[in-house]
Formats: sequence, structure tokens, C-alpha cells
Amino acid sequence: NYVDSTGSVMQADAQFLKALGLKEQAEKAELAAKNLTSGATASGLSDASKIQSESSKQIAAAMESQQGALSAEGKKQFAKGLVHLATGIHGYVSMSSDIQGFTPDFSSVGSSATAAVFVVKSLPSTVINMKTTLKRAIDFAKANKIAIPADATSLL
Repeated sequence: NYVDSTGSVMQADAQFLKALGLKEQAEKAELAAKNLTSGATASGLSDASKIQSESSKQIAAAMESQQGALSAEGKKQFAKGLVHLATGIHGYVSMSSDIQGFTPDFSSVGSSATAAVFVVKSLPSTVINMKTTLKRAIDFAKANKIAIPADATSLL
């Protein structure tokens, strides 16, 4: 589901941030991932999305400035991040077909319906953004001689 996939993406962000030496930001991403639970409201999903977007920007900037500068441990963490990111994207992609015809009805009024509408509206752009992030992360991994899990490349 969306919450699980977002949690995987946020765990990926935490691993990438740790690998790139951004420990404080990694802790923030990890905490946000832990706080994201089933039954999340639209507001909670939106907050998680904002943190994830902020993390992505920090990761992109750090990858640009740290070509070739990762330690052996950093490379391991980065590879773990690729696995989490691939897992999250796979979840988003498999959900895409399930929600294409979604229209809430009167029986689904309330916070769960609001959260469902948030997911329906945000999922297409989320999938595109995450695939772009995955491509950048794989390019960075290749340039830095980091082992790339097969399931990460299969989603591109």
C-alpha cells in the first residue's frame, strides 16, 4: 500500500543521507518513516511527502558534491538505499493500476476518503519523481563503483 511504499522510500532516503554523511537529515527521514503508519490521514501523508521531497533535494545536492568520496561503509549504506527505493517504487507502480478508476462515494466520507484522494492525486507524479531519483542514484552508484542490486535496475 501507499504508506508501506512511502516508508520504504523514506528508509531509502535515510540510507542515502547516512551514506553521504548527512546524519541529522537521515535521522529526520527515519523518524518520519517510523511515524507513518496505516490509517495515516491526508495531512500525515502530505507531511511525509514534504519530508521526502526535502530529503531528495539534499541527496541530489550531496551526490553532486561527493563524486568518488564515499567510504566502504558509505557504499554499503548507499546500496541498501537502492534496495529500499526499488521496493518503494515497485509498491507505487503496482498500486497505480489499482487506483486508476477510483472515485470515492458517499459511504467513504471522512479522513480515510481524504487520504485516498491524496494518494490518487499524488501517485502519478510520485512514481515519475521516484523513477528519476532511482536513475540518478544508479548513475551515482555506477560512477562510485557501488554494487547495484538487480531489482533496482529492473524498474527503469
